[in-house]
Amino acid sequence: VSLPRGEVKVTVPKRSPKAQFRVKTPAAVAAVRGTQFRVNSASPAADGQAGEMRSEVLEGVVDVESAGDSRGVEAGFGLKAAVGEQLSDPTQLLDAPTWNLECTDPGYVEWEGSPDTAEFKLVLMEDDTTADRIISTVSLTASNYTFKDLEERCYQVKINSVDGPGFNGWESQRQLCYQRILLASY
Repeated sequence: VSLPRGEVKVTVPKRSPKAQFRVKTPAAVAAVRGTQFRVNSASPAADGQAGEMRSEVLEGVVDVESAGDSRGVEAGFGLKAAVGEQLSDPTQLLDAPTWNLECTDPGYVEWEGSPDTAEFKLVLMEDDTTADRIISTVSLTASNYTFKDLEERCYQVKINSVDGPGFNGWESQRQLCYQRILLASY
């Protein structure tokens, strides 16, 4: 897969005979077998900044190659590569935020994250645990959010803590069922 810019989450099952799956970005190539990982690619900027790639390993090991350097990255770690530079040292991913499930307001979600969190990435998805069909994504610094204008049905909601260098930490996912509350008028 060629990923000039953007973000992708990939699950690659183990296969027999062995096959290799690669995600190629301008900054590096991530090659895997039987693993789950995320890759984020930023194209070179107009102001001359080099393109970069961040790879976050959720399961298995990912081999990342860039500028003649190669490194295996284990589950629970991320690695950054920039065009023409050596690979960064692996960075440990932040723990998954913890949901506050006592909230009962319609469309409202609340969580607690790591103190090292720079921001949170909140994703609203269809209520289908076999595929991530994304409806919307929000980046925020607060540890709560209210979804507006939702249809009355159930959804899946995913949250990640994002650290200073931009690595998405472990994910926490839950179901959110939305039902409007009618207020009695007097």
